[in-house]
Amino acid sequence: MASVASFVQQQRGLLWKHPVRVVFLSRPAFLARFGPGAARTGADTARYRPAERTLYVVGPPLDLYTEVAVVGQLTVALQAQYPGSAGPELTDAQAVEAEQAYAAGLTARQAEALRAEQARGF
Repeated sequence: MASVASFVQQQRGLLWKHPVRVVFLSRPAFLARFGPGAARTGADTARYRPAERTLYVVGPPLDLYTEVAVVGQLTVALQAQYPGSAGPELTDAQAVEAEQAYAAGLTARQAEALRAEQARGF
């Protein structure tokens, strides 16, 4: 998780003001807590709760799909540490941008595995 948090910090050009608590849940426990999504999205494998300063993640282990989702959710978490610097729409766009940048840095084999995980869905 530290390498992903470091990537997000570098991508956003911001420093973490405080750590984000990470709670790993089984897929059934995650879905029981947050409900199933209509389609597999990052919110179905990782979800940041600002009021709790907590990131909930399906795993371990983390598949690449979840790892990319964690990048997006940690981007939201980092931006939340800088109130007033971005609205929700901008933060969502920044999260997607960070996910894309992270995915672009994967090896060819990892990128192929990620595409397979995305196609497989739930």
